[in-house]
Amino acid sequence: MQAKINLLNNSLIVLPTSRAIREHLSQLKNQNQLIKKYISIGDFFSRSVIDTKNRKFLDKNLKIIFLKEAIANIDIEKLGFSRDFTTFLKQSEYIFRFFQELANEYVAFEKLVEFDTYALYSDHLDILKEIYKNYTDILTKHNYCDTMLLPDSYGINLDYIEQFDDMTLYLEGYLSKFEFKILQDVAKIINLDIHITLNEFNQKNILLFKEYGIEDDLEINYTYTINLS
Repeated sequence: MQAKINLLNNSLIVLPTSRAIREHLSQLKNQNQLIKKYISIGDFFSRSVIDTKNRKFLDKNLKIIFLKEAIANIDIEKLGFSRDFTTFLKQSEYIFRFFQELANEYVAFEKLVEFDTYALYSDHLDILKEIYKNYTDILTKHNYCDTMLLPDSYGINLDYIEQFDDMTLYLEGYLSKFEFKILQDVAKIINLDIHITLNEFNQKNILLFKEYGIEDDLEINYTYTINLS
């Protein structure tokens, strides 16, 4: 009788979603092979970084409370937002998402007005900039950290990363500059491969790879395995 293999493997496999993990494991359930560690890309990034300033992370409810405090003396109606709590609860997601995208791409408010798309909305940007300042001041006062502050104050969670010998990331979407920076740091600790099929929706990744020093002419509709280590 053939013995079943049930050994742990120190390889980390990062897949786009939890659903992709379930589908992948379903295909492997009848195979005898080393067990690898699987994780979604969102969970990987959340586990891989720590706040170097040792601040507390706030939950969603506290984020809303602090944001309401931040806009107390600001005319948010000029942004088309409502002060009705239920309505603002939904609209606040747009504010947080905007702040997060700026942070992840390392774009300052002052830089936005240089783009024609945003130049017409300079008054709106001034209001958002004031909200951002008030909000981050409140966080600082209470020693809290929002994920949008991490790009400027993060460190790699070595306790998590160093338990693996190597990592393979199956990338479908587009990486932000912050996410790519995390991967660069991880690649200095363990061997890291990125497996990607470039297409019209994720071709912005080509610019990230070129900035990193990969000079090969990457093209869409091709699949690549890129070793960052």
